Amino acid sequence: MPRPIGWNKRDPELGKLKIEARIFGSQLTFHRQSGRFEPWETFTPTEEDWDQLIELAENKFQRGKVQEKHMRIIRARGEKRSRRSISIGRPAHSRRQSPHKRSM
Repeated sequence: MPRPIGWNKRDPELGKLKIEARIFGSQLTFHRQSGRFEPWETFTPTEEDWDQLIELAENKFQRGKVQEKHMRIIRARGEKRSRRSISIGRPAHSRRQSPHKRSM
């Protein structure tokens, strides 16, 4: 599991928030924490959050801290696609069948 990409944000209603974008497999989730000892909660990101994530991820990608497959997931804005097409980058038709399997 790669390290989450995080930043701080100030919200007029909630105050200071810690924001993290976490990638697990081909899923991208956003989490926020309002206080140091408060639990992390998932939330739906705003357009501003997406812009911030893309900017931070591109900077980390240039320094070799984010992998290309994770950049594809982030640029796709976390849209659900087949796991194979996003995380590995191979089309589904390129998978080889085992030579031991025979069709009858």
